[in-house]
Amino acid sequence: MRWICVFVAAAIALQVPCVLAQDGLSSDQLRRMYDDAVVQLKTAQDRRNELARENEKLRSRLIQLEAIQKELDKVQREANIVADKTFEARSEHAAFQEFLAANPFIRIQWQAFSGKCLLDVPSCGDPLGVDWPLPDKLRN
Repeated sequence: MRWICVFVAAAIALQVPCVLAQDGLSSDQLRRMYDDAVVQLKTAQDRRNELARENEKLRSRLIQLEAIQKELDKVQREANIVADKTFEARSEHAAFQEFLAANPFIRIQWQAFSGKCLLDVPSCGDPLGVDWPLPDKLRN
């Protein structure tokens, strides 16, 4: 099958100059056509090489973008974890505030323990007259 294609191609190649010569084309015209074809082929090859370089640049950029996307996904997962922990902490804080609101004696003990004065006055002392142990940082 290959040999048949080769013979057919050779026969066509041999007949083309004869046909062209019969059309009245001189060797100079054939030479110019050949030179034009060579120039077109060189131009096409240069464009092909340019596209190959652009393709390589785009591949490297794609690899960079994939790395950035992986990093972004990692940061997003970490942000989700932090958001979950923040939500849990806020929920616990809100529940604790409700607990303190429902238990005034424990709220007073907590304020004394945490160093907050009940009246938010620096020298208010103990409004209930109870001797609470104050943290060392509040003792003068």
